[in-house]
Amino acid sequence: WDLTSGSKKDVEGELVYKSSNFLWTTVYRLKMINESKGELIAEAVITNNSDMLFGDAKLHLVEGNINKVNVERQRPDRINRTIPMTAQNEIMPKMGKDELGDYHIYSLNDEHDLGARESITVRMYGPLEVGYNKKYVFENTERRQKEEPLEVQLTLSNMEKNGLGISLPAGKVEIYAQSQSTGLEYIGADNMGQVPKGQSTKLISGRAFDVIGNRKVLNYDRQRKSEEAVIEIALTNNRTESVDILLIEHINGDWIIKDESLNYKKEDASTIHFPLNLNAGEVKNVYYTYRKEWK
Repeated sequence: WDLTSGSKKDVEGELVYKSSNFLWTTVYRLKMINESKGELIAEAVITNNSDMLFGDAKLHLVEGNINKVNVERQRPDRINRTIPMTAQNEIMPKMGKDELGDYHIYSLNDEHDLGARESITVRMYGPLEVGYNKKYVFENTERRQKEEPLEVQLTLSNMEKNGLGISLPAGKVEIYAQSQSTGLEYIGADNMGQVPKGQSTKLISGRAFDVIGNRKVLNYDRQRKSEEAVIEIALTNNRTESVDILLIEHINGDWIIKDESLNYKKEDASTIHFPLNLNAGEVKNVYYTYRKEWK
């Protein structure tokens, strides 16, 4: 740019160049140490889709729900480069964080070369020792009948007492577990939305091999002004340790629950929860009846 001024005094200004050729995403890696604790690493993947090289660049990453005009993005071949850590056990964040109105700004503490059509990976947080609540989820609706392995769900609370208490950008969470025989193994991934401080998020790593749910509708009776169904849910835990299970049942309309074999919690107008614990090798049946009436 060539800038000129007709003024006889010094003029200060700021030049802002807006481009659609840059983007960034967050990738988390959660290493499960046991059933309740693990290590979390957050990394920023910064992509330069332009043909320009930026040397010793100071990078500031904006996180938030920003409205953008849809544009067609180029998909060039890119070079991927990971910025090495200064120490293997470094836990200090590689970024500073500030707030800009409704958004969060993450500023890289170091300057980096960002080559043309190149992606670099920079450590944001971690490894952080975090806790989570692990449970197995079986979710169904009204007259649905099925048999399948249960979902493995991890609930992660973004609180200081849980090793976090920081603003977590949206991104992909890759989940790993430590095997005694083969070492670290990849066991699944899930997308995570923005998690403000004090909130929690749920991650699904996959389905359990040894925890099975079987749901049957034992009886269904529909009349002109009513409907009633008897539900049986059989749960089998073939693992060598006990597991926490959450049954989620969705029922629409004006309903009541009766003859339930297990206490339930009404979550909202169309959802009830049955929480339970299943011992190693145990099989348990849960029964309930829902009834609807209308005018």
